[in-house]
Amino acid sequence: FRIFGIEDFYISIYDKAEMIKAYFNGTTVPYSINFIEEKIALGTVGAVSLLPNQIDHPFFISNCDIVVKTDFSDLYHFHNNGGFSLTLVASLKHHIIYYGVCVLEEDGSLKTIKEKPEYDLMINTGMYVVNPEVRQYIPADTAFDITDLIAALKENNHRVGVYPVSEKAWIDIGQWGEYRDGVQRLKMLLKDDL
Repeated sequence: FRIFGIEDFYISIYDKAEMIKAYFNGTTVPYSINFIEEKIALGTVGAVSLLPNQIDHPFFISNCDIVVKTDFSDLYHFHNNGGFSLTLVASLKHHIIYYGVCVLEEDGSLKTIKEKPEYDLMINTGMYVVNPEVRQYIPADTAFDITDLIAALKENNHRVGVYPVSEKAWIDIGQWGEYRDGVQRLKMLLKDDL
């Protein structure tokens, strides 16, 4: 984010809040870090309701367990130029099911078997650009997930954009196996920037 000139960060904290604050308080950084303390777990986007009202331009939201390598300026322009209220970053994922997949008739009989089918899917990475006015759809002091916000925006005729990145540009480190693999991939991503 710093490469693209972003200098103000808000970190929502709930679980292990003191440990997270202690980590950042022990470092000197050339940007501003503000903490949003959740009194109850507010879901994936509920803490946005606690942001200061003076934020009057589109802003990024990112889950804490992901890394996305992309041109954030291009993403920001895509969001603004598309007239979107919310843009989610999606990664193409290629999946192979290594088994025969049974397709059934309504009566439970076999219709067909698809042997080792392959699927290309666009996966939500956990990174977004949102306009400040979307906060009106996020209830205060209530757990609220990004899927709830997207549904509310769609119900109220807001445009939701999808900004694609390659499968190699997204690392999800939310699971230990993915974390170990992600550390190696992150080293390769960072090496490309040096």
